[in-house]
Amino acid sequence: MNKTIVFGKWAAVALVASTVGSVFRADAGEVKIKEDTIVLPTYAPGGYDKTPLFFTGRVYQGAQGRVYPYPMQDVLHDEKIDETYKYLTMENDWFHVGMLPEHGGHLLNFTDKATGFETFYRQHVIKPALIGMLGAWISGGVEWNFPHHHRATTAMPIDWRFTANKDGTKTIWFGETELRRRLKWTIGLSLLPDRAVLRADNVFMNRQPWIESMIYWANVSVHCGDDYQIQFPPSMHLGFDHHKNYWTSYPIGPRKEELELLPSQRSKYANDISGTMDLSWWKNFTIESRSIFGMDPDNAFMAGYDHKKNMGTAHVSNRHITVGKKFFLWGNFPEAHVWDTVLTDNDGPYLELMVGCWSDNQPDYSWIAPYETRKVSQYWFPVKGIGGVKNVTIDGAVNVDRVKPDELLVGFHSTRVLKGCTVRVRRNTGEVFTESNIAIDPNTPWCKTIKVDPGVADQAFTAEIADASGKVFLAYTPVPPQGKVELPPKVENPKEPKEYTSAELVYEVGLRLDQERHPRPGALLQARA
Repeated sequence: MNKTIVFGKWAAVALVASTVGSVFRADAGEVKIKEDTIVLPTYAPGGYDKTPLFFTGRVYQGAQGRVYPYPMQDVLHDEKIDETYKYLTMENDWFHVGMLPEHGGHLLNFTDKATGFETFYRQHVIKPALIGMLGAWISGGVEWNFPHHHRATTAMPIDWRFTANKDGTKTIWFGETELRRRLKWTIGLSLLPDRAVLRADNVFMNRQPWIESMIYWANVSVHCGDDYQIQFPPSMHLGFDHHKNYWTSYPIGPRKEELELLPSQRSKYANDISGTMDLSWWKNFTIESRSIFGMDPDNAFMAGYDHKKNMGTAHVSNRHITVGKKFFLWGNFPEAHVWDTVLTDNDGPYLELMVGCWSDNQPDYSWIAPYETRKVSQYWFPVKGIGGVKNVTIDGAVNVDRVKPDELLVGFHSTRVLKGCTVRVRRNTGEVFTESNIAIDPNTPWCKTIKVDPGVADQAFTAEIADASGKVFLAYTPVPPQGKVELPPKVENPKEPKEYTSAELVYEVGLRLDQERHPRPGALLQARA
């Protein structure tokens, strides 16, 4: 089943499917996939601009806001009507996933069937705001961004097709050829019959004989509130903002002297009477919207957890490729809550758990060589009933937390159905807890509090779970708590060419500015000046 959406005189290139998956279990449930429709209340934007703009020096997301030949979508209306959308769905034993191909491939829902938990932010209305490169942009689910953030076609129809694979997985492939630079991207979303994960197989292609620059970020939205905590790897103690022009310790920061500034001077800082704040909690951002990128190259995951629901969202991927981990939130103050009405009617606040490949910052582009193809797989899944997340693999998530001086909470969430498992908690002096013959599956986590010596540091313990064969598939040893963090210097803006000591340095700086599509320098703007 193949759909081709024609835009002007260009047609999206047909998609090529590949078979990527896990070992198929004979007793696994069937993955179901179908094309359906869904009716959503919609604040429909106005028609496309009939005369696309050439570049006028506009800055967008820190880079050049070039849109031609795409038309602007910057006329919005307040009238709400019911619209019928194409709705592509996948379903296995654990999840129901739905996608909107007419809204750029946005995921509408990633629903845990046993609990109704929405792993991603579920919108019940289409309500655009002028945030996208062309204008209209909707929040919720997942927005797939290539070759720049909030890509131009985020609210436009894209090409798609279904595939059924030999390993039992089924896939929705979708993508397009980007018209401005002729770069092609294809993403395959798959559900597996025997593992409770959502897999994205991403393929990016430069089909031209010259080098181009690109970024790729998956913009994942989640529901948040006073009980929501962003959970970077516990070893992550350094964060930064866009362009790396601001650094912070994490999760505790900033310093008291910074908080004593007047509110008008306290950009990027939140109120906290103790002089420090925990940046991992949504509720603490009471002054300003914020982005924090995580600096932790040794870990492959990021997560978020709703402690009231005792459920969360986890992501894991190859840490050598998916090097970008970031959260963005509007914040928890009156001006921020305006966005709860601008972008939705009744679905409340959200934050973004974003993951990027080949660059750890925005706008930090990388080169894609002539005729180069890049591939990467990413995995998302809900985490249930373990009180938080300290480590994540494709096999599940683990939590180890000192809840009382003499009690250690240990929890495991599995993405597979397993029997005959064994949980062990070890100290450097020997084993302190063992439980065998455990059955664990995506709807049945294992979580208990273990009595421990209150005088022994958390770092002396290791919690692990092994399958029936004895193979350990999830484990975690607590890391030392955050100490004093030395902040790196801010990235400086480029100097005037005459200030550099060699032509080579001038060339390297110019090449980097070209790679990042820097909006200000360049022959075009110099000519206009």
